[in-house]
Amino acid sequence: MSNAITKTNFKLPGLTHLYIGKVRDVYHIKDELMVMVT
Repeated sequence: MSNAITKTNFKLPGLTHLYIGKVRDVYHIKDELMVMVT
């Protein structure tokens, strides 16, 4: 079995989860930043 991270549970002020996909997650932070995690 792989030791890959499959789920994150971090909390940031103003964080909005926009999209959860197979290979990337997209977050929106305080109307200023868009973060894509792959």
